[in-house]
Amino acid sequence: MPTTLLCAIKTRTNGYFYIPTLGPFFGGETGPPKSLKIELLFDDPRIEGDQTGGTPPPEYSEVGLTRWPDGTVDIYDQNVVSATYGKSEGDSDWDYMADINADKTCDIYDLTIINNNYGNTGTYSSDLSDVTVEFDTGDICTPNEDGFLNIPEGATYFYVKKSGTAIGALITFWKEPVVTYSLSINVDKEIGYVGDVFTFYGVLTQNGTPIPGATVTLYKDGVSTGLTDTTKSDGTYSINWQADEVGSYSFYAEATF
Repeated sequence: MPTTLLCAIKTRTNGYFYIPTLGPFFGGETGPPKSLKIELLFDDPRIEGDQTGGTPPPEYSEVGLTRWPDGTVDIYDQNVVSATYGKSEGDSDWDYMADINADKTCDIYDLTIINNNYGNTGTYSSDLSDVTVEFDTGDICTPNEDGFLNIPEGATYFYVKKSGTAIGALITFWKEPVVTYSLSINVDKEIGYVGDVFTFYGVLTQNGTPIPGATVTLYKDGVSTGLTDTTKSDGTYSINWQADEVGSYSFYAEATF
């Protein structure tokens, strides 16, 4: 999982977010982020502007994130906007959590949202089922079980949706991409005779990039066959297995590197 938190942003129920690029980011890091995490969801416009008052996860607090919604729009949220009023993304005292209207500037629009919702309370959800993120690049991505997904190259903004409908969210942005490994397995034939040789083959990738030099082991019915191959420069492997008895078997492969 990504390890370097850059910033957090909470906008409106229209689900619109821009991708932060100028900071300032926590720890003096620089952007643009490579991944994001969906932290909380909300569909009640009455709590647009609830930006702070809650307690962020301890590991977030350790790097300086202090803004976290508490379910109430109040003076604490108003103070966040007031302290950033007139500032834009890139200014040294910029605060992404003050940009409720998501236009890279903290101004009267952000303050108006809080004033209109002042005193309102509501709740948030962490249910990521049927949640997608639609980027301006045309990519439609689904978060993993932890809420993370990678930001496509060239993307500048996105919409968060649940079951195809825009929904509000609290998003954290991260310096590193989510590392996803994929090991495919195929076989040249599914039926044969005792003595026949079956060739199992596939490719090992990390975020779509081939991984050479890894050891791939073939397993039969959950037990290692002892047959291995080393992935080539394009991440491919090929393992021959000779059938030694009549039966129906299940195979899979594992890689170590």
